[in-house]
Amino acid sequence: MDGARLDEHRLRLLELYAGTLGHLCSRQGSTEALERSEKRLRLVTDALPVCITYIDADHRYRFLNETGARWFGTSRDKVIRVHVRDVIGAGAYEKLRESLETALAGGDVDMETEITVQTRGQRFVRALFVPDRTVEGSSTGVYSLLLDITHRKQADQARAQLAAIVEASDDAVISTRIDGHILTWNAGAERIFGYHANEAIGRDISILFPAEFDGQFAKLVERFLQGEHIESFETVRNRKDGRSFDASVTVSAHCDNRGPLIGVSAVVRDITDRKRSEKQMARHREQLRSLTSELTLAEERERRSLALNLHDDLGQTLAVAKMRLDLLVDADGPASYEPLRPIVALIDAAHRAVRTLAFQISPPVLHDLGFNAALDWLVDHFKEHHELDITFDGDKRLDPMDERMRVVLFRSVRELLINVAKHA
Repeated sequence: MDGARLDEHRLRLLELYAGTLGHLCSRQGSTEALERSEKRLRLVTDALPVCITYIDADHRYRFLNETGARWFGTSRDKVIRVHVRDVIGAGAYEKLRESLETALAGGDVDMETEITVQTRGQRFVRALFVPDRTVEGSSTGVYSLLLDITHRKQADQARAQLAAIVEASDDAVISTRIDGHILTWNAGAERIFGYHANEAIGRDISILFPAEFDGQFAKLVERFLQGEHIESFETVRNRKDGRSFDASVTVSAHCDNRGPLIGVSAVVRDITDRKRSEKQMARHREQLRSLTSELTLAEERERRSLALNLHDDLGQTLAVAKMRLDLLVDADGPASYEPLRPIVALIDAAHRAVRTLAFQISPPVLHDLGFNAALDWLVDHFKEHHELDITFDGDKRLDPMDERMRVVLFRSVRELLINVAKHA
C-alpha cells in the first residue's frame, strides 16, 4: 500500500473512532458502561500517531488525545474548554479557522497545510474536519484529525526536485525492471535515442543495444545480484533510426526496503563528438610524431653531410699541409724543424679537433657499424671527456633497426648524457 492510500485508510478508521467519540461526548451523565467504553476508546486514540480532538461550536477543545497533548506541549487537562487559538497559536489557527467553520456549517473538510507546532516547529499536516451532526442535521461540534505528513511532503519535494533535475538533464536517464522493461524515460533520452516516452516505456531495453551487445543488460543485472559495484563504462548504443553512437553509461541498482534488487537505472551520455575529437587528436599526434621523426632524420642527414665535408675537405687539407711541412723539413734537414714545430703542433691539434667535431656532429660508426657500436663510442667519449662512470650493456637485437629509429634513439641517449654531464 503506498503512502497516500495508507493515509486514506488511517483517516477512514479515525472517522469511525471520531464517531464513537462524538457519541460519548454528547451523552450526559456517567454510567459504568459509558466509562468502560470511554476508557477503551481513549486507550485506542492515545496509541495512534495522530492528533485527535473534538472542538465545540465556540472553537474550544472538548477532547484531546495523548498524541495531541504531546504535539502542543501541554496536558489534556489544560486544553479542555480552552480556545483553539490559545492552544495552537494564532498563526496555525488562522490557517485552520476557515476549514473549522466550514465543518461547523455541516461540510466535511480534508486539507493539507503547513503550521507551526510548539514542540515540532514547522510541520506539514493533513487535517480532516468532520461535523458532529444532530438528528436535525445541525452541527454541534467538529471532530478534528491531524496527521503529520512532513516526511512524506519532504520526500515528495525531493522526488519532484530530482524529477526536475532528471527531466532537465541533457543525458538520457532511464530506469528499468530487472527483466529489462523500461519504466521511466526522460527528455534527454528522447533527444539522444529518438524514441518518445510513450514509445519506449514498457518496451525491452534491448531496443537500444546493437546486436553485438545482446545480453549485456542481463550480465549487468547478474553482477548487481552478486553485489558488485559497476564502474562507468563506454559502449555503443542504437538510435531509433538504426544509427549507432558511442556512449558513456553509468548504471546503478534499485533495491526495495528489504534489500532485493528490483530494477536498474542508467545514465547514458552521447560521447560521439568526444570520440571524434579523440580520434582527430590521435591522428594529429601521429602526424606530429611522423613529422618530428622526419625532421630528426633530415637533421641527421644534414649533420652527416656536414661531418663528411669537415672530414673530407678541411681534414684532408690539414693533413696535406702537415705532409708538406714534413717534406720541407726532410729537404732542409733537422735544423730547420725547430722553427716549424709550433706550426706542426697547431696543424695536428686542428686536425684532431676537426675529426672530433665531425664525430660529434654525426659519428660515422652509427651509419657504418650500427647502433650498439655507436653507443659504445658515445659512452667512451663521455667517460673520457666528462669523467662519468657509465656502463652500457648492448643488445644485438637492436642493430637491425631502420635508420629513422636508429637516429632517434641515438640522439635521445646523447641528449640524456649531455644533460647528466651539465647538471648532475
